Amino acid sequence: MQKFLKAAAVATVMALVATAAFAADNFTAKAEMTGSIYGEGGFKIGGGDQQYYQDALHFNYSGDQAGGFFRIAMTHETNDARMNHVLVWVKPFDGFKVSGGLLEDERFIEQIDWWRTAPSWNNVHERGGIRINIDAIENLAISAALAPGYNGATLAPSTGYDASTVYYVRGAYNVDGLGTIAAAFYDQGSGNTKMLTAGLNLSAVAGLAFFENIGLGLNDGLSYMSFDTFVGYTGVENLNIQAWLPVSVAMAGTTAVTMRSDLKISYKVGAGNIFARFDNTWNFSNVEFNPEIRLGGTVNIDAAYLESYLKLNVSGGSVAWDIPFILRLNW
Repeated sequence: MQKFLKAAAVATVMALVATAAFAADNFTAKAEMTGSIYGEGGFKIGGGDQQYYQDALHFNYSGDQAGGFFRIAMTHETNDARMNHVLVWVKPFDGFKVSGGLLEDERFIEQIDWWRTAPSWNNVHERGGIRINIDAIENLAISAALAPGYNGATLAPSTGYDASTVYYVRGAYNVDGLGTIAAAFYDQGSGNTKMLTAGLNLSAVAGLAFFENIGLGLNDGLSYMSFDTFVGYTGVENLNIQAWLPVSVAMAGTTAVTMRSDLKISYKVGAGNIFARFDNTWNFSNVEFNPEIRLGGTVNIDAAYLESYLKLNVSGGSVAWDIPFILRLNW
């Protein structure tokens, strides 16, 4: 607990310094705490569901020609504060932007938990690198990025380094009355899977959010196909229905099909929402029903956000339970 309080104090001081350093109109920040009110593991502070990190503080500055962000995380093991991710971008003139630092996905992203990707979908998430974005032509956006491997240089001097340098090029075009169509090519270096992708993000129907990403993995032939599907509907007052349905088809050797079905239904009540969520992964060579079930709610009070729910993990006839929480402050 002493380490946690020390880390929290350091993070708070950095937040105050950052707030004073940037113009208020262009600066935003978020402080977040996660944990478990109770469960089979008892009371916990820290941890969470995010796949790559659980940030405690986010700071973002966005000007007309420059901006960026940095994030501070609490490590799960010791609750020490550490710098997590940094990005700086510069726009020397309209239609041209250069970014350096954390390269987050430019694919269409599901909206239940934004950080997840479809099975077998290779991506540049959480890689540091350089990216150029060009949108000087109306409705057309082009980007290109180069991201070295996690543990090595772009041109690794020996086999002791991770030389899996990723580069990709992506184009997206906005079609009036329909939505955005996009295509990209990812190359992760010699011996690693390359990927062709195409997608459609539909915006033509009021109240309906829909996208489809299709990925083809190439490694001495077609090694897998990945279908990343998201549907959301808000056409009924106060009701929000979301479904994420990624499917992966492994083509190398024996064909294997896996699918994830994640359905969330929320209903607005006053300043918050109540929700139910059902998530299950299906392996069609051995079909089992081992869902994760969440029943809970959220509430917004001024700039604060609180979420808590009962989480049930069903596996092999047994049920594990937990009551996680998320407490967030935006300013």
